[in-house]
Amino acid sequence: MSRSATRCRPGAQAALISAQSGLTNAQLSRDGLADADVTAKANLKSAQAALSSAQAQLNALLEGADAETVEQARLNLEQAKNSLWNAQLERDAQNGRPGTPGYVKSQMDIAVANAEIAVQLAEISYRQAQEGATAEAIAAARSAVASAEAQVTNAQAGLDDIDDQIAQAEVAVTQAGASVAQSEAGVLQAQASVAQAEANLASLLAGASEEKIAIAEAQATQARIALEDAQDNLTQATLTAPFDGVVTAVNVTEGELASGLAVELIDTGSLEVVLDMDEVDIGEIAVGQSTIVTLEAWPDEELTGEVVSIAPEAKIQAEIVTYEVHLRVEAGDLPVLSGMTANAELITAERENVLLVPNRAITADRAANKYYVNLIEGDSIAKTEVTIGLRDKDFTEITGGLSEGDELLIGDFEDGMPFGPESDRRPGFFGRGQ
Repeated sequence: MSRSATRCRPGAQAALISAQSGLTNAQLSRDGLADADVTAKANLKSAQAALSSAQAQLNALLEGADAETVEQARLNLEQAKNSLWNAQLERDAQNGRPGTPGYVKSQMDIAVANAEIAVQLAEISYRQAQEGATAEAIAAARSAVASAEAQVTNAQAGLDDIDDQIAQAEVAVTQAGASVAQSEAGVLQAQASVAQAEANLASLLAGASEEKIAIAEAQATQARIALEDAQDNLTQATLTAPFDGVVTAVNVTEGELASGLAVELIDTGSLEVVLDMDEVDIGEIAVGQSTIVTLEAWPDEELTGEVVSIAPEAKIQAEIVTYEVHLRVEAGDLPVLSGMTANAELITAERENVLLVPNRAITADRAANKYYVNLIEGDSIAKTEVTIGLRDKDFTEITGGLSEGDELLIGDFEDGMPFGPESDRRPGFFGRGQ
């Protein structure tokens, strides 16, 4: 029995190490946010310095330049250049540090850009101090002050957001520490129970009846089971993310009953685009099919991707049946963010020199698998059956029943409804698509 107890202790120790690892990870996340807080404060100071510089330049223009003002403008320019140099050094240091988060790098780039703007403004002020102020220069200086004030506001908002995240991270660290302490206590209690049960068994084996020995063995078994339960509880006290990513929200607070989502993550290494595909085209789409995706933020950059899943259930809106198609996209070097608008090209078929009609001009009889349009024939309207080909979200190819130049009425009508020059209804002309 002593050999069995020895085997249990390494398992309990491994579970405890796992809980302590979870606490360490929470502390590292908090410390990482502390670095981001330092960066945000630096950005705020940089923006405030740029505002002070812009205001000083405006004041100098309004007051007129003298020798002292010219010299001060020159000193401001030198100071702005030094600030730019420091911002560049800080950015290069962050970029060279392994594991630096992407948003920290972006903040460093913003700080450098702000410092470059400050240098440009200082150069303008220095020239203006030498040459004298013009109406255009004063207007530009006022605009620079307004821009610098906006940058200060944005930097303050960024700092406030980082501070909120730090507060959430502190809560997470506290909760992880409490879970580790509770699990440690459970393991210690279970180990004590095992030790006591095995000691009792050893005492009985030295001289006891078979009945008492059986009871003691059962107690030892129960104690081992309790230890395993404590180890399981310790393991479950460690919250482990299913993938590497960025925490976007913490939905629990200390002391409340946990339910639903506790923490929300974004997998920044894997991007997905969701499309609504018309039922007419869905048969041409297959898992693994390649696609080209562009983003509204970078319309000239093409990203490659592939179809990873097709929804088994349809969505029906205004008699249009669509299916959700999920694409996996390779972002490359672009800093793509969640929620960006994307456009995808999945070419299932192509036609040239075809007759196109807007989808809203077509009425579908799903039961009979027929399609109709309201064809204008002189002063009358005829409900005419047509055959269709390819279609997208706006237009449908007409393969039979209409000719180029035919006029259609879009919308519902009733027999006897007036139509013509004196009515309010007007036809639409349709021709060939490219």
